[in-house]
Amino acid sequence: MNLDTINRLRTRIYHSAWFPLLFLLFIAEFFFIPEDKWHSNLFRVGLLLPFLLVFPWRQLAARLAGSLTLVIAYLLLAALMLSLAWSEPAEAGLTDKMLLHGLYIAGFILIGSDILTSHPGYDARLFYWLGWLIIITGLLSIWWVFQDHSFPRVRLSAIGQLRHPGFAASLYGFVGLYHFMAVPYVQAKRAWRRWLPGVLAVTMAALVVVLTQSRAIFLATLLVLVLGALITRERRYLVALGLVTITIIIAGYWWQDDLTNIVNRGGWDSDRLEIWQQVLVLIQQAPVFGHGLMVDTSITAGGKSIGHPHNILLSTALYGGLVSASLLLLLMVLVLRQGWRYWRAEQDIKPLLLSAFGIIYMMTDGYRLISNPFPNWVYFWLPVIWTISRELRSTTHPAEVNNRP
Repeated sequence: MNLDTINRLRTRIYHSAWFPLLFLLFIAEFFFIPEDKWHSNLFRVGLLLPFLLVFPWRQLAARLAGSLTLVIAYLLLAALMLSLAWSEPAEAGLTDKMLLHGLYIAGFILIGSDILTSHPGYDARLFYWLGWLIIITGLLSIWWVFQDHSFPRVRLSAIGQLRHPGFAASLYGFVGLYHFMAVPYVQAKRAWRRWLPGVLAVTMAALVVVLTQSRAIFLATLLVLVLGALITRERRYLVALGLVTITIIIAGYWWQDDLTNIVNRGGWDSDRLEIWQQVLVLIQQAPVFGHGLMVDTSITAGGKSIGHPHNILLSTALYGGLVSASLLLLLMVLVLRQGWRYWRAEQDIKPLLLSAFGIIYMMTDGYRLISNPFPNWVYFWLPVIWTISRELRSTTHPAEVNNRP
């Protein structure tokens, strides 16, 4: 087999439908594969390694030149991984694992942005199937997999392989908002009949989020609806806010203890103000480059041990100093700016509001940007990938954009 044959084979694989399909399956397996190891191995062996072998690396410089967001994302990952040099790991081999996790995310960004750039319309299909997948998996989790658990909080606090109320609630809120904005659902002469299913979807999502007692996600959901109302001036956002409020009040009579606990548990701010004050003190001890990605983030607040800063900007400053925090802040601004531009050009508010949802949640309950495949790859890194793809499409010749079947 000569070199020309190998290059033709690489090109054929690169242009095949394998990578878009497996990318979707990889996102889907956040909810179906019970063991994180299997999920990570699928990403490494089935998606990342084949892609790196066939990717036209000569185009990487052009990709970096065509997307400021891609450059900032990679600089941020590099700064955080560099901080491992002066960070003391809690266990042997953890530094190597975190380096690999950073490389995994870098590959995830490259693969995702390449697919979304080369396949116009793929992002809409991806979010559409992701939304229905979360609905189906959520119903199975609530009524079958966890049927022996108490209802509502414990049973609603897990979905698929996720066993954390914040993660489960983030996905319910994400899909509720997506289906609310992806209208019209049905053809009808009267406007309210077209968007009523979407209003009901986000109302049910908000109710589930409240019953998981995840205040960060509930706040993010409400703020996104308010932002949507202010930006679009559409009546359905106000209707959704009103219906969500009425539903929560009615549900309070059924699950009074659960809805009372969401207010009283740990104070109205869940001790976040005290947590953030202590984190700021730690940041001042190493303000420029941070304490390193492996620093122990345990904090005592409200008489109990808190595992992390509950704010992605503060935690990034703690790990990587003001250098990494500035890169993260710039990355958020670029994502929101691209979402705003897309709204002005296409009158499609979904990218802007879904990006805002992920950022608001990460600002009130965020931990690490670098991790094994994790839910923040969906609600934070996917909007970043979408932004990169929009920038690359605007700087790429149309014939090169649709270069795959």
